[in-house]
Amino acid sequence: MKKLIGIIVVLLMLGYVFIPNLCHYLLLKETSNQDIKQNRRLYHKYAKELVLNRENNNSSHQEKLDSLYLWFHVRGLQIDEGHHSLSKSQEWEEILDYLKYSRGR
Repeated sequence: MKKLIGIIVVLLMLGYVFIPNLCHYLLLKETSNQDIKQNRRLYHKYAKELVLNRENNNSSHQEKLDSLYLWFHVRGLQIDEGHHSLSKSQEWEEILDYLKYSRGR
């Protein structure tokens, strides 16, 4: 019984570490270069508009920007300057947020 519990614990730990990487890989594999380029243009368009219109708080643009940011991150792609590696818990959080968002569409 202890051996089985030990195996389950090891599998859970390995899953925690490697499942986000697997999700990044699978999502990126299904994404065309054209989609990446198009979403990169949209991201920069919304980011620029938000910076230029700071006093005009456009929550619609912010939501789109956040959605695109998440779209890139769950594929393991960098989108903005100062992109730092995320912790595993942050990667899991983004993947779960992405799944919630994509189901809500």
